[in-house]
Amino acid sequence: MLPDHNPRKKPLRLMDIGPAVFAQIRGHAEAFVLFVVLWAVLSTIVASPMMADLALWQKTMETDQEAGMAMLSDLAPKLIVQSGVSLFLAVIIPVLWSRLLLMGRGMVLSKGLLAAYGKALIRTAALLGYQFLVVIGLLIASILVMAVAGLLGLGEGAASTLMVMLVVAGMLPVYLAYCLSVVAVSVGAADGGIAGSFKRMKAYWKPYVALSVIVPLGLSLLGGVISIPLIGEDGTPGRLALLVGAVFNGISLLFIFTAAVVLHRHDHADPLAD
Repeated sequence: MLPDHNPRKKPLRLMDIGPAVFAQIRGHAEAFVLFVVLWAVLSTIVASPMMADLALWQKTMETDQEAGMAMLSDLAPKLIVQSGVSLFLAVIIPVLWSRLLLMGRGMVLSKGLLAAYGKALIRTAALLGYQFLVVIGLLIASILVMAVAGLLGLGEGAASTLMVMLVVAGMLPVYLAYCLSVVAVSVGAADGGIAGSFKRMKAYWKPYVALSVIVPLGLSLLGGVISIPLIGEDGTPGRLALLVGAVFNGISLLFIFTAAVVLHRHDHADPLAD
């Protein structure tokens, strides 16, 4: 069990959470691999039919914007379907993984799964709402960043770096609170929504954020290095490149949700049992 996050006790550290996350993954390695493969294969099947169309649309926009907009109207239905399927995968797989870790393999598909998935979708809609507000704030911040960069004589590269840092600082904490919330509703626990999860996260946000940045970032870099040789001459990633990228994305997704499961256990543990 992780140490209690009572403020009178020693706060949670990266060394407390990290080993617990890896222990969970090792203990359920077969299921972890199964979910990653499921995510990668289904994501590739969904994304690959659109890659050629999107590449053609991008080239058309560069030469003829009017024709590009007309093409976009034809692509819209396909994009909507693809987004819907991607949203389904992005919610159902974390829900199933969370239920497996917290309830055991025999209870993953048990009664309450549909209700858990429905609540997770509600949390996802709330996440999109929060992210919309963050985007509005970032648009305002971007104006200030560009103004400050101009006053300080900074180049566009420095300003772009600052904007990336602002995006990460604005989006990541909200997403991590969302992960905690989804884990809670996956097993029918009270969570208080994303806002409630965000409040609980204050007790261990530093190691949680660090773990959720270091490992996925390293995986993304590794996936990018492996995928680059697989990209076609026209710059369009083929199915194999998409599959490799999806594998690393799936590992990152499940890693972050595993961390959320570990912290959920910590939040709902009996302090007398520590």
